[in-house]
Parts: sequence; structure tokens; C-alpha cells
Amino acid sequence: MLSRLRLHLTYANVVATLALLFAVSTGGAYAASKIRGKDIARNTITSANVKNGTLARSDFKRGVLPTGG
Repeated sequence: MLSRLRLHLTYANVVATLALLFAVSTGGAYAASKIRGKDIARNTITSANVKNGTLARSDFKRGVLPTGG
């Protein structure tokens, strides 16, 4: 298996993989840098800015979420 991997391990593949990893890892940092504390303080962050499934119960104050029933 290692010999098969070495056949496909070319300079172009290595550089392409590193470029992909760099692009993916910096995308989140770029997005996070666009949201500032002032934006949050002014309540300009809306539900359209939050991706579904990313908030947990611990992200809310006690009593804010209704209990299930």
C-alpha cells in the first residue's frame, strides 16, 4: 500500500493538497474576523447570520429557551 501511495505522491499532488488545506483552514478565520464585538453589542447578528445546528443549549442564558413538552 505504501508503494502505491508513493506512485501518486508527486510534487503537484502535495502542493495541491497543501493549498486545499490552507484555503479550508483560513476560511473560518476570515469569516470570524468579519464579526466584531460592536456588531454583537448592537444586535446586528440575526438568525440569517447563524448556520442551523451550530448553537447549543449552553450558548443561551437560563430561561431563554422554552422547555420541551
